Amino acid sequence: MGRFDLSPEEITEGPIPRALLVLSAPLFVQNMVRVAQQVVDLFWVGRYSSDAVAAIGLASPVVWFLLSSTVSASFVGTQVLVSQRVGADDVRGARRAAFTGLLLTLVLSVGVGALMFLNVRPLLELVTSARPTGGGGDLVALATRYLEVISLGIVFAGLSDTIEAAFVGRGESRAAMYMNVASVTANLSLDPFLIFGLGPFPSLGIRGAALATVAGYTAGFLLGVAFVLRGRAGGILSRAAATVDLGEFRAAYTVGSRVSSLAFRTLMSLSNAAQSIVGQNLGAGNLDRATSTTWTGVKIGTSVLTVFAVGQWLVPELVVNLFVPEMSGRSFAFAVAYLQFLAVGYPAKGVFSLVRAGFNGARRTKTTMVASVAQTWLLQLPIAAGAGITLGFGAIAVFWARPLSIIVSAVVLAGYYLHSTNNGMYSRAAERVEASPDD
Repeated sequence: MGRFDLSPEEITEGPIPRALLVLSAPLFVQNMVRVAQQVVDLFWVGRYSSDAVAAIGLASPVVWFLLSSTVSASFVGTQVLVSQRVGADDVRGARRAAFTGLLLTLVLSVGVGALMFLNVRPLLELVTSARPTGGGGDLVALATRYLEVISLGIVFAGLSDTIEAAFVGRGESRAAMYMNVASVTANLSLDPFLIFGLGPFPSLGIRGAALATVAGYTAGFLLGVAFVLRGRAGGILSRAAATVDLGEFRAAYTVGSRVSSLAFRTLMSLSNAAQSIVGQNLGAGNLDRATSTTWTGVKIGTSVLTVFAVGQWLVPELVVNLFVPEMSGRSFAFAVAYLQFLAVGYPAKGVFSLVRAGFNGARRTKTTMVASVAQTWLLQLPIAAGAGITLGFGAIAVFWARPLSIIVSAVVLAGYYLHSTNNGMYSRAAERVEASPDD
């Protein structure tokens, strides 16, 4: 095994901090690469036109829905089910879970992507109708061009991420990192050529940005296929795994969709590592180690995000100028304020994300779904609407709604996690794994 890969024995018997750090290190690099991708994408699009930047912002809720209902839904479910079966030494079951997740992703991404392509314009008009000033015809037209390309290419994002989930669930996060590096490298290399029409390429503008993103998805997927064909991660995906159990099909969807529809992508490197380690330890019957993994992850995640929060609080102007150099005046001031307010909630995001991973590892995804829904619909939106609009405090109150809601959610979810583990949540989860023998 490589330096950043862990055997099941190391995950279920070795030092927990080492397991978390070793497994999450490639995932951390992977997520930093994704951040770099977003930064450079915005850099190029921002130099094409400010309208293009606004159009991508307008498209963001639709892209988020598309990813949540296809990519994220299968990712978490595949990772958790694979990790639990690996921990239980059920190799055949782990392979079947990986194949089922891959097939589920294919069906979802093709179906949802096609529906999205056929209904992009109505969806964008629905989004703009909820805004007091609307989105403007030109912005809707630009966002439509962007989303049409993304919706057709989402299948490659889904398949790539599900292969990554199988690798991470097995304990090999390095493969997932390589796939993401390949994806981002392809995307960023093509951005200036497809957006501005350099060399033999035509100038495609915002469609070029979307096409570069899809090309990146495809590159990551193709590298994942190459890893699979080479038998990486003990053949976690192979021809022998190509069987479908309808009960497992339903479980993979339920586990993933409940948590991922409204999930944060914050600290995905560490939380994904924690989910795999918790799952494998529950499969192996190591209940105390599963609990310790969650709290160790909380300490690490909170520390890391505090560092990021301090940096973002101190130099928000630099961030805004880097992304959208033409922004000024009131818009610039609002952007700076929002970045600073977001930074206040970063440490709490670390707590929320890692405690959520502790629940996910036990397949308690209904709990994390309720927590995410409550954070958005019972806390963030009421604060924003009540203080910002009804009471007249304006944008500042809306900005504060997000960090305040995540802080409250993190405290409540952490308290409930402590209560649940003290009342046998992990012992019941281990019993369910034991009662699901390979057949």
